[in-house]
Amino acid sequence: MNKIIGICLNTAIDQIVVVDSFVFGNVTRAKNSVDFPSGKSVNSARALAAEEVPFKLLGLVGAESISNFKTLQTLNISVDFTPVTGHTRRNITIVQTDGLLVSHLQTPGFSASPSELDDVEEKLLHTLNDGDVVIMSGSLPNGVDNGIYQTLIGRIRERAKVILDSSGEAFRKGVAAVPFAIKPNLVEFNALCNTSFQPTQVKAIARRVMKFLEAGISVVVVSIGPNGAVFGFGETKQVFWAKPLHIDRVQISNETGAGDAMVGGIAFALISGMPQRELMKYSVGLGTATLSSIGPGSVDAELLGKAVNHTVIESIVERSGDR
Repeated sequence: MNKIIGICLNTAIDQIVVVDSFVFGNVTRAKNSVDFPSGKSVNSARALAAEEVPFKLLGLVGAESISNFKTLQTLNISVDFTPVTGHTRRNITIVQTDGLLVSHLQTPGFSASPSELDDVEEKLLHTLNDGDVVIMSGSLPNGVDNGIYQTLIGRIRERAKVILDSSGEAFRKGVAAVPFAIKPNLVEFNALCNTSFQPTQVKAIARRVMKFLEAGISVVVVSIGPNGAVFGFGETKQVFWAKPLHIDRVQISNETGAGDAMVGGIAFALISGMPQRELMKYSVGLGTATLSSIGPGSVDAELLGKAVNHTVIESIVERSGDR
């Protein structure tokens, strides 16, 4: 069986701090504080922990944090990060017990040298088999050229299905290399297209998605928050709106990692050969099923089945004539 490979160059430690209430300027005693090894591909792997699919994690981790990331190793998930000098960045999220996000803080992390990046690439090329699915996701650490995703995609795109999920110039250059799939959120998509689409403008988003399909990208997914996602498929030149199960605000424990879980769902669907409709329902359902869990990318198994079954698929655009 083929495997999923996740490349995470800018890993993080996600610290979730839960408080009853928060008043700026006052001393607040936390009810709970939990650390999770994180990063976008890490969250994708965590979301698929219950699925019987091999998932290999590669990337960079601050040497002092390497033991945190080794805890990700399971029967299905293998870990082979390259340790680098410096601290792994820390994302600190403060939430109230009623689910209200108070604040999200990000600390700076390590820099990466050319030799450390070469080590990641060497590991990727060594472990890659024809037909694997490779997730390249996340921001880049200091010292890394914005063209690294573009370079890596060019090296492996004939052998593997690459899913790109990044932002800024690194994302723009990566898209130019024509990966198999891209999964921006709406902010990232607007930045890529120099547009200002709103989440409700699904038809306008769909028309722009079609342009990327015509440029040779096989799957384009734009996540639009609580409104779900717009999916485009190059093989059929069709674009759909996947509407998720509604989750009450009070049921949401943590929104971090929902998009990463969706990417994991897309990768699992591709490697499993799911038809388009099942791919959409499963990936959106997987993202929805993380919302009630405190850990980034952690899936509520009871919610997953309901979320998949209640995801509604609506056709928006079919072929050039409908634009």
